[in-house]
Amino acid sequence: MRKLWAVLMVLGFSVAQAPQGEDLLRLNEGQNTVVVGAFQGGRWLRAENLTRLEARRYQVFGPAGRINQAQGAGGLKTPEICDWNRETPLTLLERRAVQYPAYALSASWNPQPRAVQAISPTPAHRQAVVAELLQSIDREQLLMLEPANVAWFCGAPLARGILDPVEQPAIVVSPSRATGPACRAGRRRHAARTPPPPPRRSRRASP
Repeated sequence: MRKLWAVLMVLGFSVAQAPQGEDLLRLNEGQNTVVVGAFQGGRWLRAENLTRLEARRYQVFGPAGRINQAQGAGGLKTPEICDWNRETPLTLLERRAVQYPAYALSASWNPQPRAVQAISPTPAHRQAVVAELLQSIDREQLLMLEPANVAWFCGAPLARGILDPVEQPAIVVSPSRATGPACRAGRRRHAARTPPPPPRRSRRASP
């Protein structure tokens, strides 16, 4: 009997210490909140696969970003119409107008994508993009083999007319510079496309 109680206590302690998942809810204009799913134990669970939903605090996001906070009461309810949905009570905590579509997330991170920024397609900008990538993955160099990537970095398609993949140009890019046959070929082709200036004609002085 003592052994059984010990096992039950260990199981109860492990359940109590289990990390809570992140729930995603969708706010509809009909004042009902539909459960989209939850990320629990490293897996994404759809709403119809959830057995319960805990009471917790949510951040509400709309098209323009974060717009409100909400408190979820927990629990799941299956409506009579659209019985594949799962609904849960949700109370908004701030008196603000809700812009739809709106979603509520119990996680602390911001799900909104970064704002779109205009970029200048210059060699310095492309070099900065590669330098940021190398820093994020903790690497010193990047080898570009795909013709599309090489053309993007050099600013011109360099593999036209080359059918053999072995002869395709390549680039080795570091955080501060780029080397390889493609860079030299790009400079040569750019120089070849630039027409020479017309010769100047000397004017003779009138007698």
